[in-house]
Amino acid sequence: MLLSISFYTVSVPKPSKLKPPPLPATIPSAADRIAFLRKRIGLSQAALAEKMGISRKQVSDYERGISFMNHEMIIRFALALGA
Repeated sequence: MLLSISFYTVSVPKPSKLKPPPLPATIPSAADRIAFLRKRIGLSQAALAEKMGISRKQVSDYERGISFMNHEMIIRFALALGA
């Protein structure tokens, strides 16, 4: 017996309509936290970039909030910064 599965028969979950409450203003953004931790351990953007295997511009973009981190980059920053 041959089974055929159509693309349209696969169930895809609908996105949730619930929205989490906003974070308190006292919690720094991820971009601010990365810059703070980098400076606290005395690394330049170039040194952090080299340690992570990315460009200095990418580090700058993450710190300025221009680029948003995916889960892999969050882990890479945590490992590089010892957080």
